[in-house]
Amino acid sequence: MAMKLKRRLLGKLAKGQGANFTSYGGSVGPSALQGRGVILCFGDSLTEGYCDSGCRMRPYSDRLEEVLRKAASGLPSVVISAGVSGETTKQMLRRLPCFLASSQKIDVVLILGGTNDLGRGVPTELIVEQLISLHDMVHGIGAVSGVLTIPEIRMGGKVSCFADEREAVNAALRRYAEDRPERTFFVDVAAAFPQDGAHARFWEPDGVHFSEEGYRALGELLAGARLPRAAAASSAGGQSWAQRS
Repeated sequence: MAMKLKRRLLGKLAKGQGANFTSYGGSVGPSALQGRGVILCFGDSLTEGYCDSGCRMRPYSDRLEEVLRKAASGLPSVVISAGVSGETTKQMLRRLPCFLASSQKIDVVLILGGTNDLGRGVPTELIVEQLISLHDMVHGIGAVSGVLTIPEIRMGGKVSCFADEREAVNAALRRYAEDRPERTFFVDVAAAFPQDGAHARFWEPDGVHFSEEGYRALGELLAGARLPRAAAASSAGGQSWAQRS
């Protein structure tokens, strides 16, 4: 099933069809990432690719770059992985400017953060404020940002852990992206990878991190992100990754 899904995704990317993404207006446009010069993947352990209890790092950026290269008609995109395990959004705010000030022009920044904030009891409003500040920094240099939702967290066998706070942050991120279609695109990672039986292979036993297969699937999900025809917003359409296969 997984191999069939991957072949289907690669075929759709080659034809410019995407992965069944829908934009806010219901009109699907061009790829959000194909043809971009430099793509920065920025975040915490979910960006660094933490898996196997930290014995291995398998960042989603590896698979993202692989898929984009196979679908490229011209120069392939350069994908930079900049995830730091354990980092909060406050720490990300201190680190991002170094990348944005680099002599290498960055075209797109994919931001995935907030999981560690929830675990440390950071107020929801502050998490939203700091994530939005990260996106505003990106827009300040003329780049586009990918707004990624915080995926589910499972502890003690319960997926309800921090559910209300996480959903509040994700709802705020969606609104932010909807209000800025010229500078953002939205990808609902949480909806694509729920922590249920159908998606168990994508998750580590710790209930926080993706498995190696999960990081590969996340890279494929992002490679298929679409912009609306009007400008620059995309959504996973609330559809899970298993439902795409």
